Amino acid sequence: MAKSDYGFLFEKAGRSRAYGATSSDEEHFKGTSIAESLVRELGQNSLDAVDPDGDGVVRLEFELAEVETSTIPDVENLRQHIIAADESTRSIDKRNTRLKDAAEAIQQKSLMVLRVGDYGTRGLTGSERRDGKGPSPLAALTRGAGISADKDGGGGSFGVGSSVGTLASDVHTVFWTSLPKGVSEVVFAGYSQLATHRLPGGEDLQPDGFFIDRKIEDDFKYLRSPSSLGPFETRDKFGTDVYILGYAATDEDRNLEDIRNAIIKNFLVAIHRGKLVVSGKTSGGNWTLDQESLPMYVKSLEKVYPFYQALLDPEPYVRTIKGLGELKLYVEVNDNFPEKYHTIGIRKPLMMITEFRHTSIRMRYAAIMECSNDEGNEVLRALESPRHDKWEASRQRGGSAAIKKVKDFIRDGLKERMDEVVGDTVEIKGLEKYLPTTVDVEQLGTFEAKTVTAPKNGEGTTTESTSTQGTPDGETEKKPVTRRKSVSVKIQKNGEPGGDMPGTEGKDRGGSSERKSSGGDIPGNASPGDGNSKIPAGDLRARGWFTSEVEKSVFNLRLSSPNPEFGNISLRALGPGGEVDDNFVLPIKKVVLKTVTGDKELEFEGNMVKGVDIAGTPASAKLSIEFLEDRRFSVAVV
Repeated sequence: MAKSDYGFLFEKAGRSRAYGATSSDEEHFKGTSIAESLVRELGQNSLDAVDPDGDGVVRLEFELAEVETSTIPDVENLRQHIIAADESTRSIDKRNTRLKDAAEAIQQKSLMVLRVGDYGTRGLTGSERRDGKGPSPLAALTRGAGISADKDGGGGSFGVGSSVGTLASDVHTVFWTSLPKGVSEVVFAGYSQLATHRLPGGEDLQPDGFFIDRKIEDDFKYLRSPSSLGPFETRDKFGTDVYILGYAATDEDRNLEDIRNAIIKNFLVAIHRGKLVVSGKTSGGNWTLDQESLPMYVKSLEKVYPFYQALLDPEPYVRTIKGLGELKLYVEVNDNFPEKYHTIGIRKPLMMITEFRHTSIRMRYAAIMECSNDEGNEVLRALESPRHDKWEASRQRGGSAAIKKVKDFIRDGLKERMDEVVGDTVEIKGLEKYLPTTVDVEQLGTFEAKTVTAPKNGEGTTTESTSTQGTPDGETEKKPVTRRKSVSVKIQKNGEPGGDMPGTEGKDRGGSSERKSSGGDIPGNASPGDGNSKIPAGDLRARGWFTSEVEKSVFNLRLSSPNPEFGNISLRALGPGGEVDDNFVLPIKKVVLKTVTGDKELEFEGNMVKGVDIAGTPASAKLSIEFLEDRRFSVAVV
């Protein structure tokens, strides 16, 4: 039996077409950063291969380290082919420096190598050989083009994962090691994507080189039980490693922070639900991204954090749609958002795919549409583009109808949420109080409240409030507005304890502040109170609405501010004309602050809620206020 000869083999080109320096796969991923392209393809492949007998968690490791070029397997042979490819194409396309840069890099003393390893997966199962039964996962990834295998409703369906690795490599070469489940030996494979080239005195060779046993002429045979590559540890657990030789983004991302941010952006839901844990290891330090650390890292990503807030929606909009199964819509409405973030769509791999825009929705929001059931996942997977960044109706019969159903579902969900926030006032018979389900706190100084949109009815008066509109003829008759509107409520400012700034005192509740008479909004000099400071009014905004639960009435209050705040807030009931009723004590039973780490019950005294933490970027807080009586009140934040 002939001795094995493992190394890179570039087959003779023969009558095949010639390939230049420009890679078609390079054009395929054009417009996307190296980090994002890499993360999306490799992350999706790993989530597709999750071990069904494991704990359901996929662990990804990104490790960047320097490797001496001389220790790379068959590097002398690889170097000759890269230099030849550069020389063969240089006169054809002088503007494309792809292979020129590769020729320079392979002659350096060392290369920065990025290892991406997954754990909790099945590994690359099957044989590298052709057996007439279709490609195995091992063959599809390491020697296939435009094919995929054994996805079972997973993410990829175009077989372009191997190309992303070579595009991220300065020398356009990658290695894989994999320990498949049920196998005792680690398999080692390699691939180099160059151009049609010719070695000195030889024939034209194909652009693709594979690391195989060159003694076997009729099929592939990969190396088993390889030595470790550079400083990286040998694979000893089920899963797969990909080694990217000369990681192209090293200079701008030495700590792999761009990698981490791309993972958060694209796999936010998977990380939040504990399905994906990612770690980074570099000479500059290590980091771990999981359920626990996600809130800390996502806050710095201003275009991603709103979607994280949406993901915390305790009551997503859920419907079962014929042909698509169950769909869910998670929504976050926040007036402090600098823009409308629209809706992103995900399916079973829990990776961000596309964006849906609904211009008819006026509120500022961020939303996530999830279709992770098997029926809908298969439909949307068939409509997915090769880059996995959109669902295209033309890709499958019935595609237009499916996408329309998704869009209609999103629109209906957003409208329902908008109706909750800007809907009709509920009038309770026998209770002369209205429910302003939206309260936008925009101005400061007095208790006067004014409408910011035109009322639907009423003759109007010169005195404007939440329930009346002004007229030029001096009439003063007030007529209630039955349509709820966003209103601007002016809030009293508070003096700093011990300071000299003029403040505002409400009812007599003790203390030594000076004022002209008891009660009312009379300027005085504030002094230390009971130690609980009221949150400065500033640009505080509030939005509230009631929800009906079993035998109880719950008022949902969302507070937002440009900057984080901590302290107390004061609530008041509103009279029939929208005026604040200082004498009515709301029958509060329980107040809960909803946070990313769970619910926290807050203390309250009368109408004062204590210890409200308005945090995050933008700063916001969600309160759930339960009343002793199963009825609704008009509530304002003062």
